[in-house]
Amino acid sequence: MRKIHFRGKTIESAGMRSVGEWAYGGYFVDDCYGGCPEGKHHIVEWNSSGLSYFAHTLVKRETVGQYTGLNDKNGRWIYEGDLAEIRNHPFEGSIKIDGIYEIGYNERMELCCGSLLLHRVLPYITVIGNKHDNPELLQTA
Repeated sequence: MRKIHFRGKTIESAGMRSVGEWAYGGYFVDDCYGGCPEGKHHIVEWNSSGLSYFAHTLVKRETVGQYTGLNDKNGRWIYEGDLAEIRNHPFEGSIKIDGIYEIGYNERMELCCGSLLLHRVLPYITVIGNKHDNPELLQTA
């Protein structure tokens, strides 16, 4: 079974996190009993036993991304919004594949690396950043 895990950039200090740091854990949206239509987006970081949490942090909605359940060739977890570099793909040359791509979903809700199906290029990718911390990487791609 796939691990359900999220990350988001903090907009307040909580626990051991400062503003602008990544928080990892569970995710929920609080609508303030109807008082905030956009909702307040939270990441709940659990302790190592998973039985209680040590931080409950407000995060910027645009930065929230879910763990895909997949890891890059170095074992790093892949999240929505990550930037991955494809290198040494065996079809490179006959078609252009090697490059930097954003991880996300296509219109059929298939997990993709750019327009390529992620599970098909997984052995050739390395996560090199994300679109929030490293937007310049997408401009060079």
